[in-house]
Amino acid sequence: MAMPKDILEAVEELIYVVDMENYDLLYANDAMRKAFGITRADLKGRKCYEIISSFSSPCDFCTNDKLCPGKFYTWTVHNKNLGRVYKVSDTIINYEGRPARLEIASDISDYLNLREAKREDRAVNKLYRNFINLLTTTPTRFEGSLNLALNMLMRVLKGNRVNLIIYNAKGEYEIFAQTTGKGAVLIDEKFVHGTQDYLKAHDEMMFGRQDKFIDNPLEDAHQHPLVHKFLIRNKVKSIYLHPVFFENERLGFLMVDNADKLEVTHLREKLHNLMSILGGALWQQVKNSSLERAVYVDSRTNLYNRTCFMRDWSANDNKSVNLGLIVVDVNGLKVINDKDGHAKGDELLKKTASVLVDLYGCNNCYSFGDDEFVVAFANVSQKTFDDAIFTIKSLFAGGLGFTASVGGMLGSSDDLTHIIAEATNRMLSQKQEFYTKNPQGPRYRTSSDLVLQRLSQPHTVRMLIKRGDFMPYIQPIYDKDGKLAKGEALVRLNYKGTIVPPIKFIPLLESMNMTADIDFYIFRKSCEIIKERQKQGLPVVPLATNFSRYTVTAPDFVKRVEDIVFEVGVNPSLLFLEVTESIEEREHKTLVDVTKELLDKGFQVAVDDFGVANANILTFVNLSMNTLKFDKKITDALQVGNKAYLTVKFFLDLVHQQGVDVVAEGVETKEQVELLKELGFDFLQGYFFSKPVPVAQFFEFCNSQELSSSLIKK
Repeated sequence: MAMPKDILEAVEELIYVVDMENYDLLYANDAMRKAFGITRADLKGRKCYEIISSFSSPCDFCTNDKLCPGKFYTWTVHNKNLGRVYKVSDTIINYEGRPARLEIASDISDYLNLREAKREDRAVNKLYRNFINLLTTTPTRFEGSLNLALNMLMRVLKGNRVNLIIYNAKGEYEIFAQTTGKGAVLIDEKFVHGTQDYLKAHDEMMFGRQDKFIDNPLEDAHQHPLVHKFLIRNKVKSIYLHPVFFENERLGFLMVDNADKLEVTHLREKLHNLMSILGGALWQQVKNSSLERAVYVDSRTNLYNRTCFMRDWSANDNKSVNLGLIVVDVNGLKVINDKDGHAKGDELLKKTASVLVDLYGCNNCYSFGDDEFVVAFANVSQKTFDDAIFTIKSLFAGGLGFTASVGGMLGSSDDLTHIIAEATNRMLSQKQEFYTKNPQGPRYRTSSDLVLQRLSQPHTVRMLIKRGDFMPYIQPIYDKDGKLAKGEALVRLNYKGTIVPPIKFIPLLESMNMTADIDFYIFRKSCEIIKERQKQGLPVVPLATNFSRYTVTAPDFVKRVEDIVFEVGVNPSLLFLEVTESIEEREHKTLVDVTKELLDKGFQVAVDDFGVANANILTFVNLSMNTLKFDKKITDALQVGNKAYLTVKFFLDLVHQQGVDVVAEGVETKEQVELLKELGFDFLQGYFFSKPVPVAQFFEFCNSQELSSSLIKK
């Protein structure tokens, strides 16, 4: 294994590699060496049990017999040499040609101590939990979590204002967050710009990591009129300052107005710990924000996107919430783009986003892509919801210089897909009415809206399947040498000449619990395509079929898959079943069992959309798979040397050690191809190579293009 040692040396966890036969300690990262007071030279010929446990023979709790390649075994141990408690994750890797045990140990002693402290001081312990929560809060939700934590800190210290000051990229002071007893405050940038000297003077009062309590801040503010006026107006009689560090790097400092000096003295040690956590959280946000933003934020409008919406509203803690959704879709955007240019169209989208955010706040507004927006309300009354629909319809009736179609639905969030589908249908009804009165040219076909409305009837779906209007299109997948390796079967609906994309009808089918009908229909078609090639004696390319999580978690899923394969008569090793990580806990457990059973029965399993929503590192650890498919948003975020690049490179090394192939989706440029090959992706998929094509055209590819050596010969 080519260990990414430059990355491993920088992490705080203790990471080490042990020979499984003779227990030689082969590698230990910097954190490990510092913890046990050893050097690289000390590793040679030393046993893991000798250094870690001071034993003369292997530990009786050694995990060697519990490990297997491709899975992690997690356990907890108290190390007497260090006097700390660690959570350890073990797996088997290939290290320089030999099997070795990789161990990652995380110190959880402080967490356990916090749990004990709950009995001693409930308020302070709750404060700790809020600050620790910052370490795992996503960048798109970090601001709200931070303000909550700072507000709690302010109340514990009995102050009335908290400012978090950081150094920006220009080396200037910037108020990153400001909270008062009334909540988060809109920061006055002009005030901040005019008080740089004052903030610098306060910064210099703190030597090293020492905090500072200023009893009479007015004395230091005479030379700063803006500040002096502010202190008098807000009755600031004292200021508490504390620096914020990450390791040895000073990130900024905290200011608390009118804090109780006795409380500060009493909690000083805990305050030092909290500021260390805050420093780590700030550093982590800077590290992850670019990748997180690419995944969860729409770049044109700066609103949260559909992926973020599904993450927010499909979580377990949001079940059974009274949820109202309003779908807003700008009318005539295609004509505006064609006539006035895409810049004008983007301006209208930004204007729409701005209006919605002004009305209902950024946390309730989402961009669903193209020209569609969603406003979400939790625990809202019918009257309030109806008033919101009326307000939005009135605003977008033409007074802004353009119009939008609006539809809403109020229901229980445990039936999320139905709410989305019904709100969309109501919006489409209004949009159809608009285009009937205002024809926009031949490009727009109201028939597509009529199809979506008719799909709400189950008999219509079955009739369309029987008639063959649902059909597979195949998108080729190529290996890193540019040779055709496999294909992915994607469903399309051709209704009387109107091609309706899956993004339009899949949510409707999910709301009616009819995705299984489409999924198994396309799967059977994939089997028949392979069988037809075999009958003709032509080269066979494996095919992947997507399955909705609703289909996969059905009790009879594996049996139905086996029955189809048996009936058609194809080898299951030629079939990839693509699944996406489950959202609910109970579905996740089912998915773990299903993927294992599929592999045991000879099928190929691919996990789709990795890197977004719920498909994350735990997906890789828990699910059985042959292939991991990185979502297009990850592909788009990659640049040589950026944090996304380094993170993906590190992860690919680990994935390949488990014998799992990796596919990059959404490849659109030659530059991306070269970058992905350099990173080590095994397969590439995207419009750079080919869009999804009809089956006959895919057959032409199979007959005319050079096929990958990775193909399974059957």
